[in-house]
Amino acid sequence: MFNFKRTGRIFILLMVLTAGIHIWTPVHWGVYAFWMLAFASCMAYGSAYVCSQFFIPAICHVPNNKRQVALTFDDGPDPEITPQVLAILKEYDIKATFFCIGWKVDAHPALVRQIIESGHIVGNHSYTHSYWIDFKTPNMLREEISRCRVAFETAAGVTPQLFRPPYGVTTPALAEAVKVEKNTVIGWDVRSLDGLLKDEQQIIQRVQAKIKPGSIILLHDTNPAQPRILRTVLQYLREQRLQAVRLDELSGVRV
Repeated sequence: MFNFKRTGRIFILLMVLTAGIHIWTPVHWGVYAFWMLAFASCMAYGSAYVCSQFFIPAICHVPNNKRQVALTFDDGPDPEITPQVLAILKEYDIKATFFCIGWKVDAHPALVRQIIESGHIVGNHSYTHSYWIDFKTPNMLREEISRCRVAFETAAGVTPQLFRPPYGVTTPALAEAVKVEKNTVIGWDVRSLDGLLKDEQQIIQRVQAKIKPGSIILLHDTNPAQPRILRTVLQYLREQRLQAVRLDELSGVRV
């Protein structure tokens, strides 16, 4: 597998070999620069794409013959949007997974309990969801995860076993923190971009084009348009005879 440790070893080997060749014949500095640029590019790619599993194993898609998919919602709970999402899921008799931000769990504990009592599962999405979270040290990231965990334990008496990195960004520091906290990292293979795109039809078409059996679909229960988007997506799943289930049912992962 293409990962950080293996790529690092290859980079070191290439640098040592190049230096060895340099003992016998001059090697242009551009060769060293090329190796460093290649390594930096691998690091950037691995950091930006959680499903590359470059720094840490992640579940992003679960091939199956049952025509099942998993709906996941990030960045909540939101006091206005999340109840609407829960009502629609109840109407369609569908269970989902909600990756919540810790400070919002502290702010809306009753809503977190409603999510759980409705039969859905919750996951850790860090405490602050800071824009700068990928620059934090292992200890700082462990605190992000543990503070969110404590927020869940205080609000609803549950300890989430699943963790989704904010923005899907991973680093060696995050890998270390997740390992200590013993969480399972969850990514996605269907990214709606409903947090960025404004055109609802574009969001819906993007989701429909990417869904396949075993997909993990990323949505946000903070988008005011989410109730309309969700209804259309659920209707599409019905038409395609795809069943939306919780992540633990799709993947067998401990929650």
